[in-house]
Amino acid sequence: PENIKTADMKAYLTYIYLLDPTANQVYRYPRAEGGFGEKQDWLKAGNDIKNSTNFAINEDLFAASRNQITAFLKGIKDDKINFENPNVPLVIEKIFAAPGLEHIYVLDNKNHRVVAYSKDGKIAAQYWNTSIAGIKDFTVDEKNKVIYLQKTDSLLKFSME
Repeated sequence: PENIKTADMKAYLTYIYLLDPTANQVYRYPRAEGGFGEKQDWLKAGNDIKNSTNFAINEDLFAASRNQITAFLKGIKDDKINFENPNVPLVIEKIFAAPGLEHIYVLDNKNHRVVAYSKDGKIAAQYWNTSIAGIKDFTVDEKNKVIYLQKTDSLLKFSME
């Protein structure tokens, strides 16, 4: 797409979502025959995501900046969800959520941890591991209680037990 400065992209159900913090917008593209349809502004006016660097989607969309997570439902800020601040402040590298998962996960390379939040924004668990540094991306397998971490040249995993 032209004139979009994409910081992150995710697929959810039959849509592709693009995060453009410069335009303070999340764009949604519906699936269409042979590809995707026209761009739609998903974020409603008056919402601020200018500092967001990435996002995750389950039933809500979670926009993450370096130290804050904001939940949106149908393009509007979901004021019912306020994310708890841990004692050691977050430095958010990535955020992960998916339909069917019990928690929303945040990667904090600086503090060598992954923080699991309940859907109401409360801290459910924190997983510390000295190998959590320089991680580029991550995913979580809740069923098998494993976190997978991607470095530039390797893939790591550790147990959530």
